[in-house]
Amino acid sequence: MPESFEEFPQTFASHSRPSARVYRMRHDCFAAPSNSPGLDECPLLAELPDEGISVFGRLHATLSNAATSESIPVYAFSDSEPPAVPTGRVFVTGSQGVKLEALVKPLGYEIQSRPGYAPNSAWLVAVDRSIATALANLKNLMNATGLDSVEPQMLRPSQPRGPA
Repeated sequence: MPESFEEFPQTFASHSRPSARVYRMRHDCFAAPSNSPGLDECPLLAELPDEGISVFGRLHATLSNAATSESIPVYAFSDSEPPAVPTGRVFVTGSQGVKLEALVKPLGYEIQSRPGYAPNSAWLVAVDRSIATALANLKNLMNATGLDSVEPQMLRPSQPRGPA
């Protein structure tokens, strides 16, 4: 597991609107596939069972035992909020008449899929398929002329609802 996740940004905006909140990397935990070997001693903080991802606490004594190349950093708006795990996918909505593929390719992204209900929208991934690259280049997408909305996909554990 990378000790500092140097290739990942420390912070990034939650979306391209002016009201965006800022995700901050949490240095006390990390995410990895739930079935990764060598994570038995790391405290389990949260599970995303549908995605097969778990969030583990980072204990200095267990960092060397928790080595996995599939580990990724965890982000949150604050330390008191639930962890959010980046997927590397970014949802964008283009302005009317904009050719999304031509716009995003020079910015290092490609279209992964398009929702049938929103023809001016698409799910993007970094050309190199790297979550780190997708997050590091978000500012370029958010500043691109022709995109009305940009939002990275973040997974969070489900929270129990209060009384109705």
